[in-house]
Amino acid sequence: MSTGVISGLLEGLTLKDAVKRGNAIGAIIIMSPGDNDGLPNRETLEKFMKEN
Repeated sequence: MSTGVISGLLEGLTLKDAVKRGNAIGAIIIMSPGDNDGLPNRETLEKFMKEN
C-alpha cells in the first residue's frame, strides 16, 4: 500500500524497507473486513512485520 511506502521514505527507510512496510500494511488490510477497519497502528504493523 502506497501509504506504507511513502511514510517509510519520509521516515528515512530505504526503498526496500519502505516497500516491505507497504506490503505489510496491504496484507493486514486485506485480511480485515471493511474498508479502513484493518488499517494498523504502528504497534500492530511492527508486530506483524516481525512475525511474518
